[in-house]
Amino acid sequence: MGEKLSNTVTLTTPSGSSWIVELTEADDGIILQNGWQEFVKDLLLKEENVLIFRYDRSSSFEVLMFDQTSCEKKNSYFVRKCSMCKEKEGRRSDISLETVPVRNAHCSTSISKKMSRKDREESTQPPAKKSSSKKRKVPRVTDSEVEEDHAIGEVPSHPNPAYARPSRSLLYRSKRREVTEEEKKETLQLAEEAARKKERHFIVVMKPTQVSNYFYMSIPKSAVRNYFPHKSQDISLRTNGKIWVTRYQFKPDLTSTIFGNGWAHFVLENNLEVGDVCLFEPVEEEQNGFVLDVSVYRVVKECVPLEKLRFKGLKG
Repeated sequence: MGEKLSNTVTLTTPSGSSWIVELTEADDGIILQNGWQEFVKDLLLKEENVLIFRYDRSSSFEVLMFDQTSCEKKNSYFVRKCSMCKEKEGRRSDISLETVPVRNAHCSTSISKKMSRKDREESTQPPAKKSSSKKRKVPRVTDSEVEEDHAIGEVPSHPNPAYARPSRSLLYRSKRREVTEEEKKETLQLAEEAARKKERHFIVVMKPTQVSNYFYMSIPKSAVRNYFPHKSQDISLRTNGKIWVTRYQFKPDLTSTIFGNGWAHFVLENNLEVGDVCLFEPVEEEQNGFVLDVSVYRVVKECVPLEKLRFKGLKG
């Protein structure tokens, strides 16, 4: 990008509306804090939506939004900043959104088509009227849900504040055959059976945020509390005799402790896909520091490389 970002940035959508969001730096990238909640709420963002940040000028980003089918979200052209967002910045509130199911079989604008344009044309559509329907809080996983034996898979999606990677946007699409819920269940059962023989372990079922777009892995609270160092550091993931180094980013409240930088390399080189199950065994070794032995249980035994779609989310 060529220049240092200020403490606040402006996020602008295709509708022309803008949101001011505060930034802080972290080991794994940039954290969007105050103001991000309002942005999420106003744009009705949900898990597995893909955001592409395009750097326009000094501390200003144009944000393009796509759903999990790689289709551009139409409401990004119509939604205007709500009146609630004009209140004093820094106001604390729970993230809430309206659940708006989308069932379009065909999309008028795909990610690849959108990103091939050099310049965005201004939208001439009028803003949609604000819905008066009741809002619901984003579902959150409680302590009891992640404190089960083995802490299986239902780890929190990365909570607010959100992690942004402004240097590039990556999206991978599976070319694996479709799998059934029964196959996923059987795969998890195999991992659970193996886990019974191990004293220290935790299990995570792979989700899209971990293996196809955002590439971070939230770690179950019980695992962080019982096995991991309470400080951020590099750790080693070992499988089939090979080692990958990833950044373990610790948070004192245990709600947003993740594997960040390096996790994507582990995922892609081991061809992990949604529904695959990873059994982690913490091992402390002097030579390699903190090590996790990883056993992978695949829903589909035959590995089919993911299809990579790379887009320049920012200029420069």
